Amino acid sequence: MFKLKYKILIHFFSYIFIALLSGACNAKNNLPAGFVYLADINATILQDIRYASAHNFVGRPIVGYKRATCILTTEAAKALSAVQADLQRTYKNRYTLKVYDGYRPQRAVENFWQWSHDVDDQKMKSIHYPRIDNKKHFLKKAISTKNQVMRAAAQ
Repeated sequence: MFKLKYKILIHFFSYIFIALLSGACNAKNNLPAGFVYLADINATILQDIRYASAHNFVGRPIVGYKRATCILTTEAAKALSAVQADLQRTYKNRYTLKVYDGYRPQRAVENFWQWSHDVDDQKMKSIHYPRIDNKKHFLKKAISTKNQVMRAAAQ
């Protein structure tokens, strides 16, 4: 009886240990399940993730963008990688894909929404929206409090 309990405890703690190791791997990547860094799938695809810098329509880094790196669903990253391979094969590496955004955290969408209510903040107007007279009117249609990018990725 004692040996059986001992074996059960060993198996139990083995599963706990494996689960902790798995969690550590997920924590290292810090990505939701089913998401990858595009560069891990195909490092030849150019990335220009401007929401991580001040070079965007808000004029400062957006909350939620810690690094200028593209995060996508695994399926989307693999699809882009296949297109990139075909593009480079067909055109002998003269052309490449370039991505500007990917997975967008909900807190970033909320940050856009908050910024859109400050009608006086138009420091990037001349660069990013020079023909828009009323920022608030335009942004009511362009920015939603719900993350449309994530909704599309989930479908």
